[in-house]
Amino acid sequence: MHFVVYSLNKAQKMISHFLKKIAKFSPVRSTLFFFYGRAASKMSKELAAYIAPGNHVLDLGCGTGIIAGTVAKTLNASLVGTDVIDIRQVDIPFVLYDGEKIPFPDKSFDIVLISYVLHHVEKVEILLQEARRVCRGRIIIYEDTPQNLFHRASCFFHGFSYGSLFGIKKKCAFHTREEWLSLFQKLQLSLMHTQKIKFFNPVHITARNLFVLSPDVS
Repeated sequence: MHFVVYSLNKAQKMISHFLKKIAKFSPVRSTLFFFYGRAASKMSKELAAYIAPGNHVLDLGCGTGIIAGTVAKTLNASLVGTDVIDIRQVDIPFVLYDGEKIPFPDKSFDIVLISYVLHHVEKVEILLQEARRVCRGRIIIYEDTPQNLFHRASCFFHGFSYGSLFGIKKKCAFHTREEWLSLFQKLQLSLMHTQKIKFFNPVHITARNLFVLSPDVS
């Protein structure tokens, strides 16, 4: 598979360098691997129903790469990560992404995994259309789906913290389960399965959902 690598702008390079630097400190790294590792182990069990050994998987918005690395190892999948900046803490195959066009040919992947990414995305419909383009099997999405005022307050704090860390002015956009289902229907992404996700994160308490979609490509 041919990788197209995009260049980082100056701000992205500074952020990437800063995050990688602080992550080298043992307490920070240990905390990252503890929380992300727990989530990744649980997700691997859930994803086993959809990801077969040898499947080509794209982790869209892979972040630290901890989840991608765990899923690849546990499920014996061929996995590539992509994100707008490189803050990997796990050595997985990785390609930079310009935020709009996913740098892979049509139908490159059996599975496109989008794990707690969509609420950070400004042009969600474009990203989902791009996910459809590069997918030949299933699009699997994990998302925060606030159900009440407490959940929304937790999501607001999460979004504010993320924006402060990355210098992003745009607010995160969190949606309910029903709102996501409406968007998927609008984009003609067929819902194959959905379920509530039970995972306790003490610093971000909200409802969460798994969505399994068919891109309906011929």
